[in-house]
Amino acid sequence: MAMTMGLHRNPRVFPGLAPFQAEMRSRVWTTILELVVHESIDSSSMPLMISPQDFDNHVPHNINDADLWPNAKEFPTPKPLQRFTESSIQLLMRKSLPIRMEAAKLINSSDLEQSHNAVLQIATDLQKACHDLAIYFQLHWPQYSGETDLHWKFLDMQIRRYILLLHRPYMLQAQQDPRFYLSRKICWESAMIIASYAESLQLPSQNLDDLSRLMVMSTGPFCGALHLDIITVLGLEVTSQLKETATGSSETGRLTVDPLAEMSKAQREPMIRILEHINDQMLQIVALGIARFKRYIFLSVVLCQIRALESGTRDIRPLMIKAVQESVKNCYMALQSSQSVSTPQGSIETLICTESPLGIDFDLMVSRKLPLLAERFLTLLGS
Repeated sequence: MAMTMGLHRNPRVFPGLAPFQAEMRSRVWTTILELVVHESIDSSSMPLMISPQDFDNHVPHNINDADLWPNAKEFPTPKPLQRFTESSIQLLMRKSLPIRMEAAKLINSSDLEQSHNAVLQIATDLQKACHDLAIYFQLHWPQYSGETDLHWKFLDMQIRRYILLLHRPYMLQAQQDPRFYLSRKICWESAMIIASYAESLQLPSQNLDDLSRLMVMSTGPFCGALHLDIITVLGLEVTSQLKETATGSSETGRLTVDPLAEMSKAQREPMIRILEHINDQMLQIVALGIARFKRYIFLSVVLCQIRALESGTRDIRPLMIKAVQESVKNCYMALQSSQSVSTPQGSIETLICTESPLGIDFDLMVSRKLPLLAERFLTLLGS
């Protein structure tokens, strides 16, 4: 529909447009492109049916909303890109859009063998985009650090998610084929960087920054470090390393000190620590009445498996079953405690009503069905 309306064409093609209309068309089209690309990688099966060759290369101008009036006859003078405006974040994301569109097409590609070289190249370009983004924020907008901290971290998480999804299929193959070890390394490194942003999340404290509240309230890719993709990749990497270390120990003897095993252990510790922190925060989120049961239960089982592998336990199946039972019980108790104090909806009232420095309305992100979901969950567990 957007293309039938001509939004993909440069507004200059339509000389009768007022400056306000021309700018709005560029902003709306840029937003549509972002939504299309996100939908493509979120679905994991729907190929991206558009490419940069299918639309004119027109972008919004770097101006504030207050500078643009519907009845203005002349276009306001755009500010330099070094000047932060309400359009700056959209412009920064627009720069990486062509390479992210290529990434989206490869993510949904079924030809893994032939596309690996392309994945390496595109992922390298995306890593460079993350690096350039960090430098740009630090060099040009240090005076706006309070306003742009959320934007920088959020954009970094979004771009790194493309890197993770590009390399994830090869991370799985790397366990049998060492040619793909680089993909495995890049994949868990990207996941670890994204997961590190959860360190600012310190529930049950209500004094949270906007990024932490966004992770708590959001679903899908917007929950950032709490996304199942991040948990799965880090959990897989830790368990894979432990199994490899156990295999090496059984072959060389447990009395042999293996420097590589010690290095691997030091590498695993930060990943285990951040997974434990995420798991603790997941339970705190459940205690707010927000339905995050699957991720909490899954991560609890993963951590149980990790501890069992570290201790050398042979039969870990009974321990994992017990971990499932205990995590479900923890969810039940957390929800019950929340309802005994107030309704689940009321328990997050202070979290969503605390004024956001950037004016984000977190109340719009809260599903009004959460109290019913919590009540149904308690009923099922209690029966």
